[in-house]
Amino acid sequence: MTQAPTAAETETPQDESRFLAQLEADPPPGEALAAYVRGLGAEGNLKEAAEAAEVALETLAAGERTDAGLEVLAALAEALAGDPKATARIEDWARKLLVRDKDRRPLLEPAGIGQGLAPEEFMRRFMFLGQLAPGRLCRDRTWGFGEVRRVDTFYQQAEIDFVRKPYHEVALAHLAQSLELIDDDHLLALRYRDRDRLGDMVRNDPAEVVRRALLNFGPMTPAQLEETLVPEIIEAGQWKGFWDRARKALKNDPLVETPTRRSLPLHLREAPKAYDDAWFARLAKVRDPEEILHLIREWRAEGSGELPSAKARKHLANRVEFLRVAAGAADPVLLARTALAVDGVDLEDETLVDGLWTPLLDPTSLTSLASGLSARDFRTLLARLGERRGDELAVDLLQALPTAAPSLFNEAMDALKAAGRESQAAAALRALMQQRAATVSALAWILKRPDRVEAWNLAPYAQVYAQMVSALEADHAGEWLRASHQVREGLASREWIA
Repeated sequence: MTQAPTAAETETPQDESRFLAQLEADPPPGEALAAYVRGLGAEGNLKEAAEAAEVALETLAAGERTDAGLEVLAALAEALAGDPKATARIEDWARKLLVRDKDRRPLLEPAGIGQGLAPEEFMRRFMFLGQLAPGRLCRDRTWGFGEVRRVDTFYQQAEIDFVRKPYHEVALAHLAQSLELIDDDHLLALRYRDRDRLGDMVRNDPAEVVRRALLNFGPMTPAQLEETLVPEIIEAGQWKGFWDRARKALKNDPLVETPTRRSLPLHLREAPKAYDDAWFARLAKVRDPEEILHLIREWRAEGSGELPSAKARKHLANRVEFLRVAAGAADPVLLARTALAVDGVDLEDETLVDGLWTPLLDPTSLTSLASGLSARDFRTLLARLGERRGDELAVDLLQALPTAAPSLFNEAMDALKAAGRESQAAAALRALMQQRAATVSALAWILKRPDRVEAWNLAPYAQVYAQMVSALEADHAGEWLRASHQVREGLASREWIA
């Protein structure tokens, strides 16, 4: 059977014809010619890329079209990146293109010709040196921001007025390896040439300052961002207010990735994030439970919350199952966080969903969840469990009351009341008081609701007082200790206890 041609194969003749026609243009479009060679290389067609580049270079060298020729040569060097055998070939073409260019030919030596560099590194250095000119702004790791004052190709050095080393003469070979040229819209360039505009941006558009910083310096954490911008761009005393305003604005910027964790870097996106099949395919490859949960919450907070396809649903269900297995019986908190993260999402797999919620219906698990989840999440969890399995939850909460820590006791009493089971909660608390078995959790709860003593017929006031005093004699720690402090302070101020 004859295979159908691929898209690349069907497009090549047309692209090749356009490429050859562009060689005849006056002037030839070097950027377009280089893009064609670069595209072939990116597709892995290295032989075709080299052949196309050779044809172009022959024509351009013969016509002394040096600028276009150098762009094509740089693209060829990229296509042949990492191939040491290609270096001599690239260097030979560079000599041919520059044979009559007395201004740029001297740059070959400081660019490292004949030193065995990788082809792409040799061309990077050469093209960089070709951009050095008086007035260009630059930055060096050691000497900081600067402006090129003079370039001397005869002595192969440049004079640069650095902030930290004024009018410093540096060898071109060194600059090709260490210097960074910056454009006129770079933050440092604005600071140097247009301080009023930069100051206005810092005051009125802090998000734009951060966007430019990410574009100029690359991805950075908030701490790295502060280190980069203070004090050169922003005064130290202004940072907190500046960052608060910038962060608030950037949350709504689809082109800036702003992680919730301060340890992760902010970075610019090439296009607005789309929660499509490709996004869910990437999610399916994540194996860190915390990162999976973060991404699912992000999708629900920033996206539509709708699954774009059956394939996306499959990927999401795969990661939910991964989290369920990772939690097992030993980590009910992870299981609960997973259940809450996908609550309301139609996974079309009720067995998987039950596998998240059912193990949480256990007095021991509820104790761990009360301390392991935030108060808000635990409250939401109890509400969802009540909707799914109200009777079983009520039994578990009532069983947990006698030994429940303060956080669980308080939420359990509220949940039982919300479920219309206040009378059962009252009976359970009454039994604890009558058995003189009330914990400091129960007593702190009663102390805040003195009307329940009589309304629920818990015990005589004197007995309640005695049990509170007795509870204070025990040793407590953590949230139990905080509850005992509440009881102690309450006893000192409550006049309703005789």
